[in-house]
Amino acid sequence: MSKSRIFSFCFRHRILIVGMVLVLLAIGWGASLRIHLTTDVAALLPDRGNHAVADFRRLAKAPLARRIVLRLRDDGGVGQRQLQAVADRVAARLKPPFFSRVVRGPEGDAARFFSFALEQWPNLLRAEDYDLIRKRLSPSKVEAALREVYDNLLQPTGFLQKKMLLADPLKFRDLMFPRLISLNPLGRARVVEGHFFSVDGRETMLLIETPVAITDFNGAKALLSELDRVLDEEVPAGVVAIVLSGHLYTVANATAIQRDMVIVVGASLISLLLIFLIFMRERQAVLVFLLPVLIIGPALTLTGLVDGSVSAITIGFGAVLLGVTIDYGLHLYFALKSGTQPRLLTVTALAPPLLGAALTTVGAFSAQLFSALPGQRQLALFAIFGIILALTAALLVLPNFLHFNSSRVEKIRPWHRSRHPRTIILFWTLAMAFFLISAFKVNCVGDLRRINLVPESLSAAEKSLQSVWGEVRGRALVFAEGQTPEEALQVNEKLYTVLRSDFAAAEIVSLAPVLPSSQSQTASRERWRKFWSRERLDKLRLNLVRAGRDIGFSATAYTPFIESLENLPPHLSESYWRKLGFAALFDAMTEKTPSGVTI
Repeated sequence: MSKSRIFSFCFRHRILIVGMVLVLLAIGWGASLRIHLTTDVAALLPDRGNHAVADFRRLAKAPLARRIVLRLRDDGGVGQRQLQAVADRVAARLKPPFFSRVVRGPEGDAARFFSFALEQWPNLLRAEDYDLIRKRLSPSKVEAALREVYDNLLQPTGFLQKKMLLADPLKFRDLMFPRLISLNPLGRARVVEGHFFSVDGRETMLLIETPVAITDFNGAKALLSELDRVLDEEVPAGVVAIVLSGHLYTVANATAIQRDMVIVVGASLISLLLIFLIFMRERQAVLVFLLPVLIIGPALTLTGLVDGSVSAITIGFGAVLLGVTIDYGLHLYFALKSGTQPRLLTVTALAPPLLGAALTTVGAFSAQLFSALPGQRQLALFAIFGIILALTAALLVLPNFLHFNSSRVEKIRPWHRSRHPRTIILFWTLAMAFFLISAFKVNCVGDLRRINLVPESLSAAEKSLQSVWGEVRGRALVFAEGQTPEEALQVNEKLYTVLRSDFAAAEIVSLAPVLPSSQSQTASRERWRKFWSRERLDKLRLNLVRAGRDIGFSATAYTPFIESLENLPPHLSESYWRKLGFAALFDAMTEKTPSGVTI
């Protein structure tokens, strides 16, 4: 079917076709209002042949990235007791569905920590630790250690330490306690009655877990609103609540994007309308202006159907699409206004060049469909759908609403060839060469922080957190992965060994020092068996009895200690640490999925 017959058919049934197109556009606009809008920065990260998106998802699962950090600071002399009471009241109010757990401090008690230090020697001691143990086994060192135990037992608090002192008279626990520092993500925290407190004692911290993802704008708004309500009701005068969370950044950036989107699109619409009213001065010109406005909603709907959601950045591109798609209506407007032939012939003659122009633009945007950036691919989809819809509406709908008086037809003056074509070509060539050379000097900014809005209040809170609690949220993250927990633990050990060559133990938060792989534990237990030979155990028992008799201890006082050296405890496991009170930390530092385990 030739193009003349197609447009002839459309003109004969123009009422039906125009009605159908307008109904479809209206449906598209209605559906666009229900599109899921996202402000996820992952749209700006490559997802093909690159691990950027996966790394970004991992960063979002960092121990403190997934948690709300709530600091309660004493600014009115209320004291630690009152601060603890406020923290407890706030924690009691933070319930599902917005909050899943509130961590006020370590969940285990001191007695359990001491049990770890007194029973896990065989599983954790390294080969180099035995050099220190050998030195402590000499008769003089044993006697000095027992005299220190005796002196400590005579102190007012001696009865509280009796069990620990007799169970470990040679202080092997000194080799174990430093390992616990690797489980402290709060650099300068101290624990007071089960609560995290700053060094100056004026600030306590709550770590709040939530099922709301930090990329969920609507969920984050509702979450922060509920948190603000609880704080307003429970935090008294003299106590300042400081909130830090990825949700705050999400809301701040999404709000800014939405505001900018309204400003940009609104300014574009107003500018185009003013241009039409000032330079075209005809009411019918408004119809040309409305053409790109009509297709933006349906184009967004089609984009959402393909991608599942639409990025706010894509919607902001609507201002560009307005300028691109308005040309089709303008060409038809001036052709119909200045032409002397019937509208059908004018539209039929203009269709091929308009279609060619649209296809070249669609082709240019189609190249972006092969981009590794999902946001760029979505922009291309939005533009392609918008161009196709705009061209369709321009050819099938717009001519039916444009009616010009034949007596007022405007003639277009013929174009005259320039008298200096070589000069123009030379100027054009030089200009293109200049811009081409300049293009290679343009720097592409790949730092996402440059597009991240950080309100002054959040920036001040981050600096305050670092000054009071140390480097809590600014640490680098390294992930160890494996198909099974054992594989992940082995990778984690190797990673920790590499990091220890450049960083002090206190600078690294890791499970490796307290939960080595079963393979490493088996090797440690074998070293322990070989070291504590029957001869060495008998010699140590004799030295303890001799030194203890002179000081005043019974011959059986240190029998439990000798027995602990002979009997091996079970292998260390994750369940052991969870029972010890570190369940929240293990939840934060480990992730188990069907595809494997990440630490």
